Amino acid sequence: MIKARKAVYCLFDTGEAVKVNVDVYDNDSSDPVRGFFQMNGSGGFAIAAERAAGKVYTALKANNLSVGRYSAMFDLSMEEETELLNIGGQSGGLSFALALASELTGTEHPEVAATGIIEADGTISLVKEDDFKAKLDGACRVLSNGGLILYPEKNQVPGDTRLRLVEKGIGIIPVNSIAQALRLSGISPMFFPKRKAPFTPFQKKKRYAWILSVALLAMILLWGLLYIQPSSKPEIKSMQSNLPSAPLKLLPNKGFE
Repeated sequence: MIKARKAVYCLFDTGEAVKVNVDVYDNDSSDPVRGFFQMNGSGGFAIAAERAAGKVYTALKANNLSVGRYSAMFDLSMEEETELLNIGGQSGGLSFALALASELTGTEHPEVAATGIIEADGTISLVKEDDFKAKLDGACRVLSNGGLILYPEKNQVPGDTRLRLVEKGIGIIPVNSIAQALRLSGISPMFFPKRKAPFTPFQKKKRYAWILSVALLAMILLWGLLYIQPSSKPEIKSMQSNLPSAPLKLLPNKGFE
């Protein structure tokens, strides 16, 4: 039985946590990867959607995961569509990226709530501290035991909020990049560090020469311990045996003359 994937929530400074929905459409191999937000009225969310689509694709391909070019359409499960026109900012980028990766990989994962701005280089920058606590409160309300909150590592979780989250069994995970977020969230469990390039013939010869040198040095040291030190004792004995012995002289016994 295949278990359903859990939701990914976008966090707001109003204390709301809203589920992220994403539809993925295949592109031609010559088309670029694109990301869109359902309502283009919010410039910040449109930028967040575009960066989330591109950076997730880059991260997956960099780790040898098979994924074709696509277009991703993001939406939020809000009660009224008119509410989408009143939201803005780019801090939804991290939640968009996690929801997209969940859709692409199809992996089972815990409930996740996230906030963070995706920069052009794929790093996650901090959100406003004044809004951060309200977003954590929203995550605490919507997540259950075993859920995860991902947030920029430069933001600081207040002590009282951290205590409430821990008591409820919610994990608190700071991240600094899309790649790290995918790995630590469990959304992409096959996410491994990038494989090293294979050795060139020259590198192989250099490696074998180094191993041979170490082995030869070890043999020399072992030979010295086994043969050089014990052989010094017989040499000393032989030197002692070659010393001339003084002749024994018998003195006359004058007492019997």
